[in-house]
Amino acid sequence: YLFSYRKISATSLRQIIPVQVTFYGLNYMKALNRKKLNDLFIAETSQFTKNHSKSIALLERARQSMPNGVPMTWLMLYNTFPAPFVETASGAYFTDVDGHSYLDMNVADMSMCTGYAAEPVVEAINARMAAGHQFLLPTEDAIVVSETLSERFGLLFWQYTLSASTANT
Repeated sequence: YLFSYRKISATSLRQIIPVQVTFYGLNYMKALNRKKLNDLFIAETSQFTKNHSKSIALLERARQSMPNGVPMTWLMLYNTFPAPFVETASGAYFTDVDGHSYLDMNVADMSMCTGYAAEPVVEAINARMAAGHQFLLPTEDAIVVSETLSERFGLLFWQYTLSASTANT
């Protein structure tokens, strides 16, 4: 989801993307135009930097207190451009601090597959938070959730963790 919003013309794409050519029954690939590709990359990088100035400023600030300026190092490992800093989210979309909205095709690594800030979920969380949470003791809520999951998925018993670290041990 970290692509520039600028539209790239078909002509520009044809100048950098290989073209398949058939000659006497053999297929040949026209080589990439590396200069055009580099020029396009420089232009896109410039446009990205211009369009994401608040995220980039937050990244610089975050580098003073977090390695690589992000809460999880892998966030910087696989992206050419810095990850956008998220401000809000609703449904299947999130909006970064620069005002760009994204359809979250990653759905937060599947932890948000029902979307962000669904009203019934927000209401249930608010009610639980107001009544207290994280007791390290059983609650009736755990029974209701387990019964509902058993009914839906046919597994008799359910256990819960409070973090991914606990889940992996």
